[in-house]
Amino acid sequence: MSVAPKSIPLWLTSQLLLEFQPDLPDAIDHCDVVPTLGAGMSDLIHKSSASQGEIGRAAALAMAHLCGMGGEPSVTFRGFRVYPDAYAPFRADLDVVYDHVVGGLSSAGEPLGVSLQLAGEEPPVFWPYIHIQNLELHGNVVTVHTENTPEELENACVWYGLGHNTVCTIRDAMGRKLPAMGPIAVKEHLLP
Repeated sequence: MSVAPKSIPLWLTSQLLLEFQPDLPDAIDHCDVVPTLGAGMSDLIHKSSASQGEIGRAAALAMAHLCGMGGEPSVTFRGFRVYPDAYAPFRADLDVVYDHVVGGLSSAGEPLGVSLQLAGEEPPVFWPYIHIQNLELHGNVVTVHTENTPEELENACVWYGLGHNTVCTIRDAMGRKLPAMGPIAVKEHLLP
């Protein structure tokens, strides 16, 4: 068993997985990642029976896809778009675009889970929604409305699922959750 160096904050050791998880299917042949972030809990450490069924269905769909028997690959991150806000052009919005979304993204209640880390800031572990006004869901896109300039957003990092006890509520029509990720540098993943 390895122990994280003392120079890395304890909360960050589990967050390091978020940085590598989205790249696993590209790095390992015949691999898919089935996200469980946002699955219901029956207590502090156990997934609820209902969420175990959701995770099992998502895993079965991913395996069927990998075996060439239909199914669906897991939802994956594609990239970002930054553009001026339609009503306040001095502010910018950020689209987080996903692939393999079935039936569009939705949330039971307010969509939650996205965090922004501006250049020069520490990860917003204890205040994950700083810089975010609200989130909107459109098809395979999560639109993040902010009070930041386009330049600030292009130099920011995005997280989905940052923190100790994060609340992530976004899923597709089949109940499949978005992958945990972060920090993902916006400028390195800008879409045309």
